[in-house]
Amino acid sequence: MKRHGNLILNEGDFGTFYTEQDDTKFYLRVRSFIDIKTGELLTDDAGQPERRQQKALLATQSDKYTSVKSPEVVKLAGQLRRRIIHFEQAAVTGQSVKSDSVTAAPPVKPNGEMTISTFFKDKFIPTKRGLRDSGKLAAVTFETYQNYWDLFLSKHFNGTLTFKNYESWMGREWLKNLRKDDDSLYGENTVRKIRSVATAIFEEAREQGYLKENNPPDHNVWKDIKQAKLPSVPTEQGVAYTEAEIETLVRNLDAELGSDKPGREARDKNIRNAQIALLLGFFSGLRPSETEALDWSNVNVAAGTLKVCESTVNGVRRRGPKRARHG
Repeated sequence: MKRHGNLILNEGDFGTFYTEQDDTKFYLRVRSFIDIKTGELLTDDAGQPERRQQKALLATQSDKYTSVKSPEVVKLAGQLRRRIIHFEQAAVTGQSVKSDSVTAAPPVKPNGEMTISTFFKDKFIPTKRGLRDSGKLAAVTFETYQNYWDLFLSKHFNGTLTFKNYESWMGREWLKNLRKDDDSLYGENTVRKIRSVATAIFEEAREQGYLKENNPPDHNVWKDIKQAKLPSVPTEQGVAYTEAEIETLVRNLDAELGSDKPGREARDKNIRNAQIALLLGFFSGLRPSETEALDWSNVNVAAGTLKVCESTVNGVRRRGPKRARHG
């Protein structure tokens, strides 16, 4: 959420999914100072904007809309979120709203003075979220953009660097000196992902017209930064946990168990599931999204194999490139 004066504006994947009527109707519950159906401003008795909790029916269960977090329902939620954001922006900028239409303000011409941080938050992520919600971008890719920005790139671009004053040497020097807290190098996969996300941000900026003032114009400077010339630790040489350390990490959760206490059965079940997830991650190399997508049909105890070919991110299930893994 973000503020505009005394108003709180929604952003990101806001709202809560829930079901009603024997789990056959799927809703999104949100808080907003506009009517989420009409876009009209909601006010209190004194005529001041008032933020209220509201709900909207997304779909009724069918062959197409199978659950509240099925990909088709998630797409509908994304469409509603974008409409709410559109209405809220219109309200705070004084634009007129009538039913489903908004009298838009004249578009602002893109220029290189925009900070990269502002572009990521206000342009890049909303664009990619729209692609994700329409099924044109994998949910795991969207999550990667956000996670690597939060972990690494936001600190580098620091809210002051603009497209106009950013040059490739800045990114190259930063990656050359990037270290963990213990002063060790990051793995080559991590460095590759950082470079890939930064390149994607600048490529989107190029397509939207924010790099026209670069030298040369419309040039994505992150494409000048070569992975092979950056220091990193090869994946197979990365530091791994010992078996004893893994056992300690998993057994530490035993201290949280306590089924003899009332109401602890469900909590204990979650703790056991967490231990299984940790073991799968450590010994099979599974990502959390891959662990979530596993079914019993993926396990072949007799053959000693675990078939990993799907992942689940934000309730959206997708097939991936991975195949059977032996355990």
